[in-house]
Amino acid sequence: MGFWTNNPSSAPKAKKPKGEPKPAKTEVAPQGSTWTQGRQTGAHVISILMLAAIVCAPFSLFMSWQAMSRPVAAAPVVSSDGLTVSQQEAGAYAAGFVSEWLGAWKDHPGQLGDYVDVNTLRGLSEAPAEYRDLAVATIEPNKDSDIVTVVVSASVKDLGLDPTQNAETIEIWPRRYFQVPIVVTDAGMRPVGLPVPVAAPTSTGTVQLAYAKPLPSADPAAQAVMAFLGAYTTGKGDLSVYVSPGSEISPITPAPYMTVEAVDLRVDTDAPKTPKDGTQLRVLATVTLTTQTKQSVTSTYALTLTARATRWEVSAIDPAPAEIPKSTSAETPAPTPSPSR
Repeated sequence: MGFWTNNPSSAPKAKKPKGEPKPAKTEVAPQGSTWTQGRQTGAHVISILMLAAIVCAPFSLFMSWQAMSRPVAAAPVVSSDGLTVSQQEAGAYAAGFVSEWLGAWKDHPGQLGDYVDVNTLRGLSEAPAEYRDLAVATIEPNKDSDIVTVVVSASVKDLGLDPTQNAETIEIWPRRYFQVPIVVTDAGMRPVGLPVPVAAPTSTGTVQLAYAKPLPSADPAAQAVMAFLGAYTTGKGDLSVYVSPGSEISPITPAPYMTVEAVDLRVDTDAPKTPKDGTQLRVLATVTLTTQTKQSVTSTYALTLTARATRWEVSAIDPAPAEIPKSTSAETPAPTPSPSR
């Protein structure tokens, strides 16, 4: 057929020129006597290997049992809030999309093309948006759909009026929210449209706190609370005087504030005038803390007080305010404290 081939078996064999002497045969010396030591060494090695196999057998059986007892791959893990791993990953994917969408501009689209076809966009901004503190706010799977709706928040640079001077503009960083629908399948995920600016999500959870009764500032429990917070946050005074024995509470060092002022004090029950040893009282203290540079913040401390020798001492800084049990919260709702008067 004329096809080119490089098969060496089909090529014609070269003919030997006549009269060429045959190659000399190489004599191989008998090797029986030279392998005597080799046989002994081989036998020794085999003995060692057999001994190692006997020693390792129990370990091998254990490892085999371990492999058989390992659980096989299960269904997608579901977190405590009811989201699968893929749905949680959609949140991170949406955050990356919003980041590229905010930062893209006409001369530098960045990685926006990894999410959408940049050529289909009508036009990009003349300058990128400046943002910070980008985070996922909510992840909401859509019923009977592969689409997961993610809301991403970020502080975006803007200009606003200076409240201290009329007609003056200052740099501000309002919190903005962007809604992104993401389709999640076994093949991967992709956005369904561009991010949409939306209002901040509303809180759906309500908590009834246990601090229904006001605590007058002249009450000994209130005085104990403020003396404790003064030593704890400003470093003024000996903290150990206001702490129950055995409570591991140390002051903040270095002290971040210069003054602490009570705004609102509440308790879960009426404070007895002469408490018995071991009596406990839960206090929610809303206070204003001021730094040396005159910057003020309002904070809420949840404290547990324990009576000893007819006086109140702080036995714990609670990790969270005390709640009314849900079985009774509907019957006796308690007001949540206002951060300021």
